[in-house]
Amino acid sequence: MLLLEGISQHGKNRIREHGAEWRVVATLPSIQAASHARLKGPFVSVVSERTGDRRWVSWTDDPDFSIMKGEERSHE
Repeated sequence: MLLLEGISQHGKNRIREHGAEWRVVATLPSIQAASHARLKGPFVSVVSERTGDRRWVSWTDDPDFSIMKGEERSHE
């Protein structure tokens, strides 16, 4: 379980819509997505506990989200 915090306005809107608690479903060293083209990995695919929305988040430099807590973080 991860607790995300919105950094950008986009991230804050997603937290407001889908909640701050997200479940990790996959981890990859890199992804092919235009919105994440310049970000470093690894990336985690997360699912909102509240709505089921799914998205990718960069562990290290995501411009929209900050990862606040979670067991998965300790495996870097």
